[in-house]
Amino acid sequence: MSECRTSRPAGSLGRGWLIACLATVVAGLFLFAFSGVLGALMMGIGIYCAVQFRRLRTARADPGNLEFQADPTPGALKGDVGGWISFTSLELADTEPVVELACIRLSERQRSQIVEHRRETVWSECRPVSLDHQGQRLGFCFSPPSHLPETEPQPEITEHEWRHSHYWVLTLKGQLGGLDYSRSFRFPVRRGTGAMREELPEDFRVRNRPLDAEGGDALESLREQVGLSQHDDVLRFSCRPASGQWLEPLLAGIGMLLLLAGLAGTVTGFWRFAWLVVGLALTLSMGLRWGKGLDTEVKGADFAVTTYWFGKPLFVRRVTFSDDAALEVRPRLLSMLRINGRGEPGYDLVLQTRNREVLVARDIAGKHEVEALVARLNVHAGKSNED
Repeated sequence: MSECRTSRPAGSLGRGWLIACLATVVAGLFLFAFSGVLGALMMGIGIYCAVQFRRLRTARADPGNLEFQADPTPGALKGDVGGWISFTSLELADTEPVVELACIRLSERQRSQIVEHRRETVWSECRPVSLDHQGQRLGFCFSPPSHLPETEPQPEITEHEWRHSHYWVLTLKGQLGGLDYSRSFRFPVRRGTGAMREELPEDFRVRNRPLDAEGGDALESLREQVGLSQHDDVLRFSCRPASGQWLEPLLAGIGMLLLLAGLAGTVTGFWRFAWLVVGLALTLSMGLRWGKGLDTEVKGADFAVTTYWFGKPLFVRRVTFSDDAALEVRPRLLSMLRINGRGEPGYDLVLQTRNREVLVARDIAGKHEVEALVARLNVHAGKSNED
């Protein structure tokens, strides 16, 4: 799995808006006790900061009209999965776009009048694209592992029972005018040995040789982060509290101040109750998060997850990765506030079964690293079989 990173418009600027939102909301709570006007003003500023943060998180550029043509058709799991993307925007060729190919496992079931959906990435890889000689098309080519599932039709959905299928999706990503853009295309991928009919330029093949040699970069990064290892038939990894954390202790300290001020009677009436509730919630939630760690052991499809707090084991949760279960990747909002070299949020990995959710990994830095962990767990649990 190759590295593929595009800068986010909500990176450092988005962190600034979010920090300002939290700071002004907390200040508003304090000021309300002494001046309703000042408190309302600070809360209004906090709401404005929250709106700006959300706008940056959701803003997207328009890449214009795009047309995708697979080559070969369909994509071949033991050959090439490639194609060409025609575009009309003259600026698109100068944005150094990349393409991401992903195999997605879709789980669906009927619940009363609602159809529930779960999607998990079985495998994904990113590549640069090649501009053709006319400067009007972007070409790409992948060689995914042959053991991956081919495109499957969606099964008939039944009540209460999860039904599973797989599909393949290609996503073009880049940046225009400082904003991210992306466009996705679904297309069939089958078992076969087909090759691209129209060869890509030599410079594209040269640029992709380092990617082919470094396909395990995300897995190596994951091993460094969580100590991923396997002995006999047991897979182990550990998620320890990140070093240099400042946000969690800061929020826990603010919560403690609010709690102590409420207990001391600095304010009365409704605001004393509000300070006590908010202070207690911040102190407990951030205090637990500050020193929380996980040790996960996987034997076949059986998970055993031990939760630690400052190195002291608290409890063990056991769960089985059954056919109706799914691994779900969830970005961590507060991790965006950490200023680090990667500039990426952390991700949690949750195993969802019919009746419960179990956190099996936390704060994994990098989307491709957590997707590498998902792929490794799928293979280990027998959800995809290698040749």
